[in-house]
Amino acid sequence: MFDFNSLDDLIAKGPRFARSDVVALILAEDFFQIDQTIAHHLRMGFDHCIVISRSAMHQGVRAQDAVTTVYHDVFATNAMADVVNRCMPMFDGGWVMVCYNGEFLYFPFCETRSISDVTRFVTQEKRPVIPIVVVDAYPAQMPRAPYDTGYDPTSGDVLIDSIGYHAKPRWNMDQGRAHDRQLDMFGGLKWRFSNYVPFERRRIDRVALFQARAGLVMGDDWTCSDPDYNTYQGIYHNNLRAALVSHRTAKALSQNPASRSEIEQFAWGHSVPWTGQSRQLLDLGLIEAGQWF
Repeated sequence: MFDFNSLDDLIAKGPRFARSDVVALILAEDFFQIDQTIAHHLRMGFDHCIVISRSAMHQGVRAQDAVTTVYHDVFATNAMADVVNRCMPMFDGGWVMVCYNGEFLYFPFCETRSISDVTRFVTQEKRPVIPIVVVDAYPAQMPRAPYDTGYDPTSGDVLIDSIGYHAKPRWNMDQGRAHDRQLDMFGGLKWRFSNYVPFERRRIDRVALFQARAGLVMGDDWTCSDPDYNTYQGIYHNNLRAALVSHRTAKALSQNPASRSEIEQFAWGHSVPWTGQSRQLLDLGLIEAGQWF
């Protein structure tokens, strides 16, 4: 059972959010880690979680008042951008994070600070976005059973890459030069197993945590119509950056018949155990506290 039977129903009759609210918009492709995804972001201080799914879920964590479920086909063409753009006016002025189930936000010192601490700080810095990098989390071996039953991320067997992350300037084809303060970032499983990942899906940078604004348009490539939202830092100082630790790529590689039959293990010489702490991501340079946070 869903709280709302369509996006239009949500927009017309759903919760109304204050500009001070921070909302997580979670696209549920399946049931893998869905309760854990919701619970994690509520612990981070998100005021509300909106779960978009085409399959009804069991009650679990979603029974809380701060969770809303909406029926929508998340596998439709450009589904992510369609959901964000249709909901954008509903979040106007507030902050929203967009992710999939099995993806977990980490920001500097998130163990002692809330997401509202972060968004207030960044707003005071006159920045409308917190740049996000996706850090792949994975088991050492390719699960032989389906990912949602053959791998338990709570078992402690969770690894991330410690090196291999790199970036290049994002090219402006119309002007024949690089965009100002924009980078295309790569790394993780999508880099190591790039022959199984379409070229246009290999980037690991996302505009996934931002201040919503009526008229702002999200593209299917995780960039926005306002170029300032696509920049990785401010004009005069470094920007606070965060990460989504994500099981999504490992799950996709395990479900793709070609990669599943060829890949025996995800681990390599530069895999390290994921500690579940922001300090590890800070030490690896994957997130940044900015100037004064």
